[in-house]
Amino acid sequence: IWLENNKWNEIEIDASEMFWALMGQAYHKILEGHDSNLSEMSLSLHMNDWEIRGRLDTLSLKEKTLSDWKLTKAYALVYRSSFPQWEAQLNIYAHMLRANLLFAVDKIQVFAAIRDWNKSKSGGDYPTSEHVTVPLRLWEPQEAEDYIVRRLTEIERSEEHTSELQS
Repeated sequence: IWLENNKWNEIEIDASEMFWALMGQAYHKILEGHDSNLSEMSLSLHMNDWEIRGRLDTLSLKEKTLSDWKLTKAYALVYRSSFPQWEAQLNIYAHMLRANLLFAVDKIQVFAAIRDWNKSKSGGDYPTSEHVTVPLRLWEPQEAEDYIVRRLTEIERSEEHTSELQS
């Protein structure tokens, strides 16, 4: 975060490294507005002198379910390596919805489109389809708030440490 905020003009990005990010954006655009759910909804929350912003993918009012669309690799599902980040992201969005008195969700999940899925490997821990739903644990409100406060504290400490190094 500090690098982006302070050295943005010096950062170089190889365009070829952005292909899957572009594909993910296209995937979201295609899915947007194809059902009666709320989609691509912007959220914000003020906490500890910070403004936290997010954009949820899909909110089903009928099912009280918050869903996020991910374009990912098969082994991210096999090893569950992305699950903690996905769970945190969706729980922060759920907390933002509650805190703004908009809605309380009962369930969070990821719809994963697997870009490197291989039918011959399916079975066991390997996904059996190129599209899977990953249910995630919905945190209690206090757990979500504690997580956000902890992360904001880590960011503040990092910024303080960085400014001390520059002095």
